[in-house]
Amino acid sequence: IAGAVLAAAALLLLLDRIADYAARRWAIAQVAAAADTAAALRVAVLRSEIEKQRSLPVVLAQDPDVRRALETGTPARFSALNRRFEALAGGVRAGVIYLIDAEGETVAASNFRTPESFLGSDYSFRPYFRVALADGRAEHFAFGTVSHRPGLYLAQRVEGDGVPLGVLVLKAEFDTLEEAWRRFAEPT
Repeated sequence: IAGAVLAAAALLLLLDRIADYAARRWAIAQVAAAADTAAALRVAVLRSEIEKQRSLPVVLAQDPDVRRALETGTPARFSALNRRFEALAGGVRAGVIYLIDAEGETVAASNFRTPESFLGSDYSFRPYFRVALADGRAEHFAFGTVSHRPGLYLAQRVEGDGVPLGVLVLKAEFDTLEEAWRRFAEPT
């Protein structure tokens, strides 16, 4: 009888270990599936935000007012673009929208009213400027040299009669999205 009791105890212990292992594997699988779903949703939101902002530089680079401002260099045209870019940046929640002439100097910017205004800044050294001027468009993730804040720079060449006149840039910042992610219990 002692042998039967010992065998039954060993069997119960084995069944307990198997049940514990199976329960742990199931729990880990559930957590992994939830994490995968949460990550996929956050990636989709981030992609959506980037895609929403990606089209604006393309459209603005083809705008006749933007082209004329670069062709004429008239301060009144640049001033009008400052106000227009300011309104657009607020509407699409862009960090900054700005126009750089072919030499690399910023001639219009949505942040023209702020102490961190890009007006007059030379961005000829920035990769997004050089690549967009040469190839037509560029994207570059970096810290701002003026704002010291990270962002995705979406740049589009502005042309007039097939000649590069400058580069239109939208700096996408993700502060609002990051703030929303901070409110989640689990890390993003």
